[in-house]
Amino acid sequence: MNSILRIGPRKRIGLALALAVVLPVVLEYVPAPLACGQEVVEQIGPAASSTITVELVSGRTFTAEIDGRTDAAQLWLRWQQTGGELLRPIRWDFVVRARVGGEDMSGEQFHALVRRLRSEVPAEPETPTPRNTIVMIGAPAPPRPVIAPAGPAGAAPTPRVTSLAFDAMVGRWDENVEADGLVLHVYPLDGQGAIVPVRGTIEVDLTAEQIGPVLLPHPFIAAGHWAQEVRPEDFGPAGAVYRLRFQAVHPEFSRVAPRGAVHACLTVPGQGTFQSTASTAPIRPFSPVRNQLQQLTGQRFFPNERTDDGRH
Repeated sequence: MNSILRIGPRKRIGLALALAVVLPVVLEYVPAPLACGQEVVEQIGPAASSTITVELVSGRTFTAEIDGRTDAAQLWLRWQQTGGELLRPIRWDFVVRARVGGEDMSGEQFHALVRRLRSEVPAEPETPTPRNTIVMIGAPAPPRPVIAPAGPAGAAPTPRVTSLAFDAMVGRWDENVEADGLVLHVYPLDGQGAIVPVRGTIEVDLTAEQIGPVLLPHPFIAAGHWAQEVRPEDFGPAGAVYRLRFQAVHPEFSRVAPRGAVHACLTVPGQGTFQSTASTAPIRPFSPVRNQLQQLTGQRFFPNERTDDGRH
């Protein structure tokens, strides 16, 4: 019978067990009395699941293990596959919901849980993995490269794009207070879900929903269109990142809903055209204060705040 070491009240055991097996620091099993404040819970039956499920602002969901390099900036997910493993970094502000150990929580609660569990267990020096081990939350494991699935002996696999994924969020990149546009993280994926650096063109369309009296047959309007060159050197651990400045319809000043539909179409010469849509992408920062200000005054910004063109 194995023992899982945990810290904290019993009501956190399901979450702690699920996280403890995927942010690894391996400690040698020593059947000795525990220090004051620690408890041992005997694990009976099948081992606790090591996977978590997260939902992103784009509406996509991922079920995977948490990799040990997860830190304050990014959540790292890991998939084990025949011939290697796949790693994917996700910015914490992209995570809107999570399911851990049968418990549902918001992205903020999940992030806080990971930070708390990591802070409660001090980092241990790296030691060889013994036969009997206790796995618990600790310092991140050393960085590991993404390993593509093994191909035939002597053959260099040529990855090809089979699908397109992306994340879109509101961004601000100048000295003024309002949002400037969308930040797009682009992920061309092969059949195994690994990012493929490509050369091509991506076209992006933003559709927004008008608020208030609408004279059109429907409230949806074309709020932006962008065409962006995509180069292999643009790709990093977070995919290829592009800034798309808002155009004639600016969600901070126009009467549109805070979420819209972002459609992306990636054309890769010799491979084809790949499309994806985020139908509930945030296009205006969430702010109850500004919402209240707009209801009272018709403006989203205070008189002492500077915007690009002086609008409030």
